[in-house]
Amino acid sequence: MNEETGRSEYIVRPALPEDAEAIAGIERASFEAPWPLREYVSELSGNAAAHYVVCEKGGSVAAFAGLIDMVGEGNITRVAVEPACRRLGLGKAAVYELVRTTFLENGVMAHTLEVRASNAPAIALYESLGFRTEGVRKGYYEDNGEDALIMWRTAARNFEEFGGLLSPEEKLRRINIAKGYGLL
Repeated sequence: MNEETGRSEYIVRPALPEDAEAIAGIERASFEAPWPLREYVSELSGNAAAHYVVCEKGGSVAAFAGLIDMVGEGNITRVAVEPACRRLGLGKAAVYELVRTTFLENGVMAHTLEVRASNAPAIALYESLGFRTEGVRKGYYEDNGEDALIMWRTAARNFEEFGGLLSPEEKLRRINIAKGYGLL
């Protein structure tokens, strides 16, 4: 904890292949049906459509978020925080940085995710980052048949928040692309 700000000290950075083991460990501690280590090794070392960030606290990976770029739409597939580091803002920082960097650097215009309908803390986190519930996938989760909320952060929201960081020419180019895909 920083004594002056009262905030937790952490850094958010792009995930590297050597982070796969730490990410898989957080995954095992966070989900009943975790992805195996080999999935993260593959995602981090050879999948150009996969984008991940990690949040380090005290020099160790404490949180991560990842998405798959599906032709300008980012499907956020995983977000998890080490149990001992929850409620410190690491998950929010990871998702925010993932959205920001994939919009600015990879041309991802809009972002979507599914979240358990009963996961109020995660829903509140995503809403605080500009995601809105746009639908429901009935019986989505295989372990208990729970519904998933489909949440979106629109291209308009991304342009509003990050568009000023693009050159005018790049902003216009992306707006035309987003309009072509029906995202604006």
